[in-house]
Amino acid sequence: QLAKSALEQGLHVLHEGAIALKKDQAQELVDLAKQRKLVLMEALQVRWFPGFQRLRLLLESGVIGEIKDIDASFSQIPSNLDMSNVYEGSFYNMATRGLLPALAFLGINPKQADLVCGFEGDFCTWTKCNLFYENASATCKVGRGIKTEGDMKITGTDGYVYVPAPWWKLEYFETRGEDLRDTKKHFYELAGEGHRYMLKAFSEYCNDEERYASVEDRLHAETVVLAGLLEQFELGNRINLSTDAARFGGGETVVVKPEEVDTGIV
Repeated sequence: QLAKSALEQGLHVLHEGAIALKKDQAQELVDLAKQRKLVLMEALQVRWFPGFQRLRLLLESGVIGEIKDIDASFSQIPSNLDMSNVYEGSFYNMATRGLLPALAFLGINPKQADLVCGFEGDFCTWTKCNLFYENASATCKVGRGIKTEGDMKITGTDGYVYVPAPWWKLEYFETRGEDLRDTKKHFYELAGEGHRYMLKAFSEYCNDEERYASVEDRLHAETVVLAGLLEQFELGNRINLSTDAARFGGGETVVVKPEEVDTGIV
């Protein structure tokens, strides 16, 4: 409603997170912005980082051949996490950033999306989103109140890209092939927390219609796709993991023989 009101008053809009929880609502805002010739852009800093922009150019150049899979993770254990607010949960709060590599590098037309979620009460602590494209796949893992390695791997037919954690502060990545001695390291300095790159892009788009036109359809399409995935989550079209405590190895009794310990087998 805030975004819609701003657009109706002729204001450009820079918005945090998902702009809507329904695909139709996002499409309505996109259409309104286009009709009024206004900028509607998500405040996602990493998209505009020099390292991310360079990574995209390298991938487009075929540095690792055809992209076949993307695996990216993003998780936090905030000290002030409020689990009474479901919208602080993993997919609501982090899907925008977590899904960026898949939507930016593989496109906005996945054929299928599967969601696997873990909950504590009504609060979603963990979401694994699997996207399936015509010729590739992607996995986005996001967590709030749970922790995993926040790196990213992009698999290609001629090699792969490895971005160490935290990939969303992308300053460094490696392009690797079959022979790891051929690994190339790429460094890109990041100024501050990166907000300036996003604000610079937003300012330029607000003042240059032609420049904005070159990215408008792509940015709008990602906004609508993301809202559609959140709507899928909202409607319960997902796999909810059991809230029972997980047991190592499925709960089997592990019997260790003394001779195995002595020989270093176990």
